[in-house]
Amino acid sequence: MERKELIFFFTAISVAIIALWYLGLYFSLYWVLWWYDVVMHFLGGFWIGLIIYILFLYGEKENFSSRVNLLLAVIMGIFLVGVMWEWFELEKGLASFETEDYFVDTIIDLIVDLLGALSAYYLVLNWKKIK
Repeated sequence: MERKELIFFFTAISVAIIALWYLGLYFSLYWVLWWYDVVMHFLGGFWIGLIIYILFLYGEKENFSSRVNLLLAVIMGIFLVGVMWEWFELEKGLASFETEDYFVDTIIDLIVDLLGALSAYYLVLNWKKIK
């Protein structure tokens, strides 16, 4: 993926996430539509995956030269961010240990985060083939 395409794509995903997040809060979509949170976690994971790719692409190339290193960074990075997000939800009262489906919901959120990040990894590494 070329620099201009990457910047445009990253900006478009960022704007879409912000708009969907705002709409989700304004219209209570997180509570009305059971799948809205899943979509947002996927997009958030995708966004974090793009950030990790950008950091690798423009960072110290000698340390991050292989696809395996990038894949490991994406997996570890999304897991770290996902766990931090779930902790944030607990701290702000958006989630609670007392709900019966808390742990199932959290595991699903982390899996969907990972699927979004892996989708970004696949997309940026196969951009020329997909185009």
